[in-house]
Amino acid sequence: MSESQSFDLRDYAQSRDSIPKFHVFWRVTHGGSQSRRDSKTGELRAAASDLLIDNEERLKRAVANHIQWSCREKSPFLSVFSDEEHARRWAKYCDPPVYITQVITSRLPSDVYYFSAPTLCRRLHIIHEYGRNEVFILHRIPWQALGRMRDLDGNPKDSGTNSMIKLIGEANDTFAKYIAITEDSSIAYAIRNLAGDMEEHHQAQVRAMAEVIIDDTQEGREPDNEADSSTQNPFSKVYQLLRPPPRPRESIPLRIPVSLSDDDDEPLDNQSSLEAAQDEIAKNPGSQPMEQHEGVGKQTAAVASSPAEEPGIPDVGRLTLPEGSFV
Repeated sequence: MSESQSFDLRDYAQSRDSIPKFHVFWRVTHGGSQSRRDSKTGELRAAASDLLIDNEERLKRAVANHIQWSCREKSPFLSVFSDEEHARRWAKYCDPPVYITQVITSRLPSDVYYFSAPTLCRRLHIIHEYGRNEVFILHRIPWQALGRMRDLDGNPKDSGTNSMIKLIGEANDTFAKYIAITEDSSIAYAIRNLAGDMEEHHQAQVRAMAEVIIDDTQEGREPDNEADSSTQNPFSKVYQLLRPPPRPRESIPLRIPVSLSDDDDEPLDNQSSLEAAQDEIAKNPGSQPMEQHEGVGKQTAAVASSPAEEPGIPDVGRLTLPEGSFV
């Protein structure tokens, strides 16, 4: 049997069970990157996305060339980081323009292989001094797993991308925020304290709660902050730890022209009108309500609109693509 026949690339790849079911990688794209983002499909592709690796020698050569900055040979790999802070520190040393894109691991299909850089390099006897938190993804990252491409300040920079792809990117970025909640070390510590005295099947339920929350978000459902919060529910504290805080809704004040008398044509804003009315009431504490008080010819109460409507999280699980949109 030849080496090619006995070689299986999956034996070198990172097991899906080796990372949390819901996790985020961070891809740094910079001025020297070989990769390209297909504007039609939204897929992020390595420079040598069609390179066949059918034996260990080819794998070793591809890895060695990939980690060598001075080598300009096209690589079949896309480097990502498993730690956001590391990705951002590294990005500061890259040639501009620099962008960061979040990658949702649970949305990477099974035919996309990724490799722990330190583990793979050790196995292939390659020295890689800066491989901590680095992951190699082979050939491509599908658009379904990608967030928006953003600069280091968080501004999106993929305005030319298909609108459906941008919509998925926004949903994935939101999804990543909820994933971060379940990975927060302080929350994990608090959950362990709460779950420490629970029976094993109850601890499993606590873990399941986290997955339900993430699944809700992945399917486009807004997490319900009121659910399971009754004091009778023994898991209410756990739920409150896992649930993200509700997003604030802002009231938008309406500026309406009001005046202090019928003869005064100069409009005042809401705040000035209220202050004037309050001064009048302070001078005459026994007076009638402000809209009937002498010298106040028009209503002076500030008016605020109802809370601004916010768009919900896109329903990623039910999005259907129009035929012919992607090739």
